Amino acid sequence: MTNILIDKKEGIFPSPNEIKFSCSCPDSAYMCKHIAATLYGVGTRLDQNPALFFTLRGVNMDNLVSQAIQKEADQLIKKSKSKISKRIIQNADLSSTFGIDFDDSPTPGNTKPVVSHPKKTNIKPDKKKISPYETVVFIISRRKVNPINFKEIKKRTGFEDTLIRNIIARAKQKGVIENKGRGLYMRSVQA
Repeated sequence: MTNILIDKKEGIFPSPNEIKFSCSCPDSAYMCKHIAATLYGVGTRLDQNPALFFTLRGVNMDNLVSQAIQKEADQLIKKSKSKISKRIIQNADLSSTFGIDFDDSPTPGNTKPVVSHPKKTNIKPDKKKISPYETVVFIISRRKVNPINFKEIKKRTGFEDTLIRNIIARAKQKGVIENKGRGLYMRSVQA
């Protein structure tokens, strides 16, 4: 996906010759105070909502992510077809492993295995898995007074920077969290 973003010919980042400055003020400088203020404003908006960059470039972010995921999935499938996994259970006694009794001589029409009741164990079923979005929002929303910084969020979650930034942008759009400074976040007053 990174190549799609930064490719010099077909990437979505503008090249220097694509950026033109123009102002009607009498200042003869190439970059007058009006242009500088505009660039600062655009930068601030992009800090608040990085997804706006894709909107400005006319790129549908969902399609971009879908294409990247599809490409990655195709590569993984291609790799999986060329190798046999070492994790395949060879010559295992599936009957005892899964607590299933197999009928050695199936009669016609009765080819399903007979399931016996497994022994009780101390293993509890997995709790509901929490999505990365819920994890990041939970960590940030616990902060009511002192904001948490980006570095701390990354340390606690172990997620990649891009994933955390996208989650923060989405949560800010929903009004769940808010910015308290550059890279500082806490629960929104409305939430």
